[in-house]
Amino acid sequence: MRHLIALAFILLLCLLLSSPVWGQSYDFIITETQKEISKIDSEISGLKSKLADLGQVFKGEEQEYDQNKTNHDRIQQQWDQNPWRVDFNNNCANRTMYGDAYLRCKALQEGLQIEKNNLERTLKPMEDRGNELRLKHQQTSNAMVLAQARIQKLTNYRSWLQVRLEQIRQGMVSQSQCKGVLASASLEELKHKCGNIQFDRAKVSLPPCTTDECVKFDALYK
Repeated sequence: MRHLIALAFILLLCLLLSSPVWGQSYDFIITETQKEISKIDSEISGLKSKLADLGQVFKGEEQEYDQNKTNHDRIQQQWDQNPWRVDFNNNCANRTMYGDAYLRCKALQEGLQIEKNNLERTLKPMEDRGNELRLKHQQTSNAMVLAQARIQKLTNYRSWLQVRLEQIRQGMVSQSQCKGVLASASLEELKHKCGNIQFDRAKVSLPPCTTDECVKFDALYK
């Protein structure tokens, strides 16, 4: 929705700058452009704050995932190095046993199966959490990329508006009654010293204000 509003504003600005009727509405164009820039600044500020929050979430997810994986791998390694398991693999697995050797290996196998069942009950929630964290981590990463892209797009749009604003100010001070006035002057000073060219449909040939109040105002900017 915001990009549609921005597009509409760009089209309006281009229309105002190209129209012979609206071409003299400098104060309107400058004011509306400054309002648009303020809106952009506000949105960029909000996005940067959101990006900072997402960065903290991203870091937290990463740390939790690493810790969860470390714990999982430690428990898995303990099982791999279990003395009973090593004994069974070396002396019982894939062998034909008789008598006491058979009974010993059978008891060892049953004990290992109990250990394995307990291991799986321990590791399964850790594996599920790891998968969940990977998914959340990717979603957070995607949200950060989108926020960064939006900030860049708004920054480019703001730069474009700043250039157009400078062009408008330069066009305003290029009028004959604005000689000596800097384009960087405030809107009020531009409006005061450049006569009435800023008003919609006003005549551009009106002279600058020379009343006592205007003279006092002029003194403030000398």
